[in-house]
Amino acid sequence: MNHIRYSVAACQTDLANPLDRRSMRANTDRMLSMIDSAVAGAAPFLPVRLVVFPEFAHAAPVFESAAELIDKLAIAIPNDHTERLQQRNRSSRACDPCSRASHVDRLGSRDPSGNMQRSIECDS
Repeated sequence: MNHIRYSVAACQTDLANPLDRRSMRANTDRMLSMIDSAVAGAAPFLPVRLVVFPEFAHAAPVFESAAELIDKLAIAIPNDHTERLQQRNRSSRACDPCSRASHVDRLGSRDPSGNMQRSIECDS
């Protein structure tokens, strides 16, 4: 019996909460760096095949109303942030070893009606 052996990196963040869409880029940059560090740090032991972040790693809902949150932070999916994370997953091979899928958890975005959206996109 062959066992699949890999590691999972659970990344904890302590990032500043952006107050506008432009400021989210710094958090994405830091998350990309964390992926690189997790994959490189575990390489001598086991390959990292899944990297997870807190649900509000990009931006926590720090505004008093949903309307203000939508006005200042909500962005359409896909977007530059999710595409950069997905690309890093593909290039670092940090993905599910069984299906060889890349996962992007797209949490914290709102659709045009203001409803919270969450999806996990898997590309083979």
